[in-house]
Amino acid sequence: MTCCKCEEHKWDDPQEVVYTDPANGKEYCLFHAPADCKGISVDAFNEKALERIKAASVSGGVDVLCNLSGTIFPGDFNAKGHDFPAINLFRAVFTQGAHFGGARFGGMAIFSDVHFGGKVNFNKARFKTGAVFSGCRFKGYPNFYRANFAGETSFSKAIFDEDTCFDMAGFEEAVDFTSAHFLGGAKFSGVSFGAEALFKGVSFACGTKFTTVQVKGVIVFDAIQAAEGAVLEFVDCIVSPSVLVFQNCDLTCCDFSLQRDLTNIHFVNSSWENKCRIKPNGEDQKGKLQLTRDFYQRMKAKYKGENNEYEASKWHVAEKEAQLKLFRWNGESKFLWIMLWLYKFVSGFGENAARAFWVLIGLAVLPLLALTCMGVVHHSPWWDFDMAGIHQIIKDWLKFIPLARTIGEDEPGGLHVLMIFWQLLITLQAALFAFALRNRFRR
Repeated sequence: MTCCKCEEHKWDDPQEVVYTDPANGKEYCLFHAPADCKGISVDAFNEKALERIKAASVSGGVDVLCNLSGTIFPGDFNAKGHDFPAINLFRAVFTQGAHFGGARFGGMAIFSDVHFGGKVNFNKARFKTGAVFSGCRFKGYPNFYRANFAGETSFSKAIFDEDTCFDMAGFEEAVDFTSAHFLGGAKFSGVSFGAEALFKGVSFACGTKFTTVQVKGVIVFDAIQAAEGAVLEFVDCIVSPSVLVFQNCDLTCCDFSLQRDLTNIHFVNSSWENKCRIKPNGEDQKGKLQLTRDFYQRMKAKYKGENNEYEASKWHVAEKEAQLKLFRWNGESKFLWIMLWLYKFVSGFGENAARAFWVLIGLAVLPLLALTCMGVVHHSPWWDFDMAGIHQIIKDWLKFIPLARTIGEDEPGGLHVLMIFWQLLITLQAALFAFALRNRFRR
């Protein structure tokens, strides 16, 4: 009889049986026996595993596949600085830590569906051909600091339970994070993406930072999901002349307030809106409001440069809303705050033609209503109000309307000033209405 797992994983050299499960009679070799049923110490087991790796490397170099699929590592496995041939660890289980710091993988490295039960260290590891971490479960703290991936790499459907570090890692070829789950925080500071990087359907449960990332290919964030309170922060990423694309995303979880260059960052079918207006993460944080306002300005300039007046209009409104908060929170420039608030109220910052129109109508009709009420009050009984009185009210009302009727010199001083002031208000509102209407049709 041979090990049932060797048969299942199609090992070319089935191993000697060292343990038989009394419950079902299945037999297991040293590599596939349960962690507490191997009959040797952790160090002795690790030596056996490293001997198998070395033997494969010696017999055929990096091209010979070392099959350790399904292997159960009973304790900390330390392979720091070791040279690996092509290796298959499909569905292996590391019950505790797995340390591959500085290791060199000369052939394909297959870690598909591996369970890492403790800390995982690939610090400065080098993958010369390709690496597959699809479906892995990282229970510890994965560390890929300065790891170099020279071939295509996949972390699709991987689950990262704790904080994950990819700082200064280099991906020379395409990398795929499709449907990965980051249950802890993640850091991608200084990462270099040399080809396409795909973050499709990735979920983020905690804060994630993309700081000074170098984009030499195309990075696509597609239908990403973030838990409430989780913020994806992008800081000084170097994108030009490549492209960073967000599509089908809810971008209210993203913070670009420290991302200076937005030229080659594109947003496709993605929403920034919160409560019917653009409002990304950061605006409600007093310490970041100035930075957020500046980001709004950069986004407005970006879309103006692309001749996209529709989007530029949205960012213009967001910028002015943030400026209102700045005036209020800083307690400075009360006059400017009042003027900006009035600009919002009467025309939606020059972007809402309907509001500007109705305010204009209100300004025109208000004197008529006031004069009518005064005429009724001073004429008793009101039902005897004659046509002469109505005609006089209309004549007086037209004095409040620009270009409708000349204000007589016999008007009392206060009323004369009020009429001039009201004509000025209507003129300004008419100009705002025309400006807002022009902005609407310019889109």
